[in-house]
Amino acid sequence: MYLVIVNISTRGSIKFKSPRFGKGLSVSVYGRAKIEIENLVARNNLNLLVSQGCLSFQKGCFVNNNCSFNCLDKIEVGENTIFGESVKVYDHDHLINDGYFVSKNEFVTCPVSIGSNCWIGSNVVILKGVSIADNVIIGANSLVNKSISSSGIYVSKNGVLTKIK
Repeated sequence: MYLVIVNISTRGSIKFKSPRFGKGLSVSVYGRAKIEIENLVARNNLNLLVSQGCLSFQKGCFVNNNCSFNCLDKIEVGENTIFGESVKVYDHDHLINDGYFVSKNEFVTCPVSIGSNCWIGSNVVILKGVSIADNVIIGANSLVNKSISSSGIYVSKNGVLTKIK
């Protein structure tokens, strides 16, 4: 038995071309949001939340179990990119006002771009404003909060993303 939850409140568009989804797919689309997915293979418990923004996967991508893509602006994924289990991608932060008050419904956004032929390891978190070049491997449990402009292998050491090869 597969559980698919789709919550759509939109004037935007949703285009799926030959996707294969496992159980537990949740798609939430709001406003003028746009989702474009081509030949994506996703395992179980994929969460796609798009509000006003644009989320796109080019052909040949694979998303493992328990991944989440949260898009208020733009998240683009290039061809043949692989995501390990429990990867989270965010193109926004909650607005923090004076006195460290965190707003529940005001956000700061900046697009995320993930290149082609990348491998994003398990439990990686990619934050707003990050651009990742083609042919990049990111080791498990890494936090990516700065752009990666050249191919290579990157891991987090003491909270800092470092190129190791």
